[in-house]
Amino acid sequence: MGIDAVATMDGDGQHLATDIPRLAAVSRLYPRAVIIGARLLDREQQPASRRRANEVADWWVSWACAQPIVDTQSGQRWYPRAALELVDSAPKGFVFETAILIRAAREAGLDVVSIPIASRYQVNFRHSHFRPVVDTLRITAHIATCMFRYGQPVSSFHRAQLRPTIVAVQSDGASTTPSRSVSIDQMQKLTHGRRMSV
Repeated sequence: MGIDAVATMDGDGQHLATDIPRLAAVSRLYPRAVIIGARLLDREQQPASRRRANEVADWWVSWACAQPIVDTQSGQRWYPRAALELVDSAPKGFVFETAILIRAAREAGLDVVSIPIASRYQVNFRHSHFRPVVDTLRITAHIATCMFRYGQPVSSFHRAQLRPTIVAVQSDGASTTPSRSVSIDQMQKLTHGRRMSV
């Protein structure tokens, strides 16, 4: 494999290519991590039902990964080579994003780091092919299978309750620089409900 990393983003308009340099900047600080563009800014744009569903998914996927993860359902990600080596054997379809996170954490020993990006629900997105009932059941079944396979549910649960790694990224237009790790509460105080320049 002649590449060091791959950046991904959903094709429905939720993500911007201009956020990718932020993922790349953070990857240099955390080379052994999957970097997620977490939709933590402008969260009032998210439908309440979607936000609650994402929070439930974060809880279960974090437990399966044995580490705390923010926005496990975001498709904007930076996968290092160690994660890419797991792709061929990962399930396909909408299970893939959950499966690759769990395998990267449990088999490759990778961390998962989040950077805040804006929630974008106010524009007309392309119709999603996600089937709420069928695909949710498949993802749930995969998580349950992984928790049984990797074992140690109690210690995994306790590790999943730790503080997630969220890195604020400052951009001056000419360069993009990770500034510091912040908690979700700290980030919300910094933004005061408004979009933060990251």
